[in-house]
Amino acid sequence: MSEKQHHDKTPVTILTGFLGSGKTTLLGRILKDENHGLRIAVIENEFATPIGLKNEMKNEDQHEHDHSNPADRAACVAEITETSNGCLCCSGKGDFLKILHSLSNNTHRFDYLIVETTGMADPSFASIFVGDALVKKNFYLDSIITVVDAAHAKTQLDQPQSHADKDGFVILNETVEQIAYGDRILINKIDLVDENQLKDIENRVRAINPSATVHRTQFSDVDIKSILNTKLFNLNQMLDRDEGFLAFRPQRKHDDGVISLSMMAVDAIDPKLVEKWYIQWVKTPTIQLYRSKGIIHSVDSQKYVMQGVADQFEIYCKGHYNEAEPKDSKFVFIGRGLDVEAVAASFYQTVGVEISYMPADGFTEDDGFNSIVRLLGILFLLYSVAFPQKSWQIATSPYFLGMLVILGTARYFLKKDAKDLGKVSALTH
Repeated sequence: MSEKQHHDKTPVTILTGFLGSGKTTLLGRILKDENHGLRIAVIENEFATPIGLKNEMKNEDQHEHDHSNPADRAACVAEITETSNGCLCCSGKGDFLKILHSLSNNTHRFDYLIVETTGMADPSFASIFVGDALVKKNFYLDSIITVVDAAHAKTQLDQPQSHADKDGFVILNETVEQIAYGDRILINKIDLVDENQLKDIENRVRAINPSATVHRTQFSDVDIKSILNTKLFNLNQMLDRDEGFLAFRPQRKHDDGVISLSMMAVDAIDPKLVEKWYIQWVKTPTIQLYRSKGIIHSVDSQKYVMQGVADQFEIYCKGHYNEAEPKDSKFVFIGRGLDVEAVAASFYQTVGVEISYMPADGFTEDDGFNSIVRLLGILFLLYSVAFPQKSWQIATSPYFLGMLVILGTARYFLKKDAKDLGKVSALTH
């Protein structure tokens, strides 16, 4: 696409890569860079319930400077939108399109859009930028940047390749898909592997995607100019790699064995005991942990951030809480074989604090409340068909209206107390 065709459109860069590869670190470097002079809008996609961890690295709009001065526009975050009810390639694709349509009406507020995907995302959702008329009118896809975790790449690439299950659905190997779609690939955490391992990873990456440029990085440290405004994305090349790029492919899905558990604790916690618990727990033979993160309210009222990728783990202090911040601890664990009861029991045994399962906002399928309401509605609908006059009298009676008020009140308080009831929230695909 020529410069003239790109004129007046906002460039978009997609950051993708498997869980814990370093996407958020890369995004942080972009937002803090003082040289690009761009007002950046950000769309973040979470596989799990958001716990506010990413806000620890961003200062969303708390700034006082003049955007008309290019020197003062560096690292200005014009908009941050978080979407969490599904990967952008799956159940979250509709919400993603709504967000893009909303941003289309406000492109004057920013110069660049960055989309950071969940680590489980299949980047084929990028077809939205060439397939939707309103999005195509206001945005163009500049590049897809894939971050590869050198320390865990071999394990991830050794997983079964994308294959069909017994029902005909294609089960994805996300790491392979992310590499295949990348215009530029960053092999990150090179300090954690030796040269022979690194060469082997590079060879496997180039075998999957020979047309992409490959960079070695540590802590996602890369020249920002090499990943923004590069115009690396080429639709014809993409179609050569994936003939079905522009097609709707409902038969693709993630492995149902990978789940996300969101958990919280009300009581203050000793971070050293959390570290001790994690080191023991991650060695459990029945689990395969991909990613963990959390915010810990310590016993001395300090805020600690927890980050983990498989058996690699760190906890560091972020300082004191603001007065308005809730003082509780929140955790997210993503992996295979995660039994919610076992996690809570082992955590309590070592840390001495109870953690409960944190449901997403609203009711989950396990609540049962929605099922009861739907059943009552179906029964009343059948009754109204058989006895239309009587059903109208019932519907307009004060008793019926009173029952609706009671149901609405019960729904409100059940939602309000969901966390205290310790309901389970396992976000799966």
